[in-house]
Amino acid sequence: MRDGRSLFDSEGSIRLKDVESALRGLWRSAAEQSPEGVRFSRVVLLNIIAICSSEDAANRTAQCLGGVASDHPSRSILIWNCGSDPAASLDVRVSVACQLMGRTGHQVCCEQVFVDARGAPLEKVAGAVLPLTLPDVPLALWLPDGVNVCSEELRRFVSVSDRLLVDTRLQQDAAFCFRRILEWHEAGSPVVVDLAWLQLARCRQAVAQQFDPPRWREKLSDVRRVEIAYDDAASANPPADTLLMAGWIASRLHWRDLTPCAFGLAFSAAGDRDLVILPEKGHGCGRVRRVSFETAGGWVFLIQFEESHVEATLTVREGGAEISRDIIHIPDLSDAELLCGALEVSRRDAVYAEACSVAAELAVLRG
Repeated sequence: MRDGRSLFDSEGSIRLKDVESALRGLWRSAAEQSPEGVRFSRVVLLNIIAICSSEDAANRTAQCLGGVASDHPSRSILIWNCGSDPAASLDVRVSVACQLMGRTGHQVCCEQVFVDARGAPLEKVAGAVLPLTLPDVPLALWLPDGVNVCSEELRRFVSVSDRLLVDTRLQQDAAFCFRRILEWHEAGSPVVVDLAWLQLARCRQAVAQQFDPPRWREKLSDVRRVEIAYDDAASANPPADTLLMAGWIASRLHWRDLTPCAFGLAFSAAGDRDLVILPEKGHGCGRVRRVSFETAGGWVFLIQFEESHVEATLTVREGGAEISRDIIHIPDLSDAELLCGALEVSRRDAVYAEACSVAAELAVLRG
């Protein structure tokens, strides 16, 4: 046992039909080797299927899942190396990962099934692994490293999933991705949880905090220009989290029917309101560097996300003169914390859907 963690695995490939018996054997080994005085119990509250692009990604995903086992004990099925060879045979191994819960004397474990598809198509893999999910337990489908959420090959997995965990920052076609997410949202199933949106929560809280004082909140109706700057090193232009931030702000301000302006990534609403998205050097909150609001009366509200990733500077100016400046803490989330938060979401998020709708619109308008 290392750092309170222990791992029991099948020590090689097994046949698909032997998965259940192999897991039972690993549970017995875990119970027999449990430290003296440690209570051991088998609890599985969730099925998780993670479709990854590589074995390395699957192993990282397994570690992340092990980190949330105390809150979400699960049976996880991790799949990689899918292709288009219907004759390919699957390579399967299993493990049970256990975590000692501090000084509680209790040990929590999760089951993990690793599936190397060896080039088999996802449709074949689905037929093989879906029977391994536990009945009467919710199923979450997770795409941890950018597997295309819009792929038709995922349709069978999506159709039986209660939740779909996706990170739109890793998707190649943001506009198409946002539109597909909205379709699922309107259909009511699965519940889509966007990790980009969850990570953006701390940035949105900083923006909202800027307008907590009633005297500043009343200025929102007078805002005529919003600028959102993003890290110019981002692979996408602009990245999905920036589009979501823009979508959230536009929807909260009730700026509808945005139209592209003649220059850059600028959009107009109601003729006299501008939303501008522009690149800027440096890191911030995800890819978002800063957000500023300018009113017709000459007030400027600036939220600057510092490169430390955990601080934001809130500044208010009038006519160029600084009125106030505050530095607030915006805690960064680890991968495990982000995943834990995502697995706790069980209902559709109407605010996210509104932001996603505007983000999809902006992604299309940018060309």
